[in-house]
Amino acid sequence: MIQNALGGHSIPVSRGSLEVLCAVGAISDVEADKGQVPGMERAIPKNKGVEFGSLLQQLGADLYASPGSSKVRSILGEIDPDFKERLAARQARMEAQAAAAEVAAKEKRQEARAAAIAAREQAASEARQAAAKAAAKAARGKSRGAPPPVAKQPPAPARPIPVPAKPAPAPAKPPEKESAAPHPPETARKKETEAAKSAKKSPAKNLAKKKPR
Repeated sequence: MIQNALGGHSIPVSRGSLEVLCAVGAISDVEADKGQVPGMERAIPKNKGVEFGSLLQQLGADLYASPGSSKVRSILGEIDPDFKERLAARQARMEAQAAAAEVAAKEKRQEARAAAIAAREQAASEARQAAAKAAAKAARGKSRGAPPPVAKQPPAPARPIPVPAKPAPAPAKPPEKESAAPHPPETARKKETEAAKSAKKSPAKNLAKKKPR
């Protein structure tokens, strides 16, 4: 970013480029572990910084990808013939560190697993002890305050439930006889018979009075 965007003089380094610089003796193992390359910007001019950084990155990538490549070894041999001893010692130290870190990580995992198992066992034992104490306390409380046992009495026989008697139905009332129609009085009957007789006689009288023409 400083070199390309801001126009400054700074050469980026990666893990592979640090291994290259350590192999040729430009930096020590401690500086390589810290990721520092002191004095590189003063040794490489600014107008050569981009080209040098690109070539260093390519060589570092090749060494990181295939450390035993003959092409990479020939380039490093041209820079420093004594690179083999430093590179072998560096690789052996890195492998030993990686193995030690793996062993330490494995031991740490085992310790964490053992601690977790011990914590679970302790929690389970504490829970069992608490349960045993609670059961003993409950048993003591029952034995102290429990009333004497009472003999069970047989249940009383069930009494029959009285069923109320249904009331007798009321007797049906006899149908009332229709009252006979009142007879008309005798005076009215006499008047009716006289009116009927006069009606029968009147046409014959009228015919006898009329004279022939």
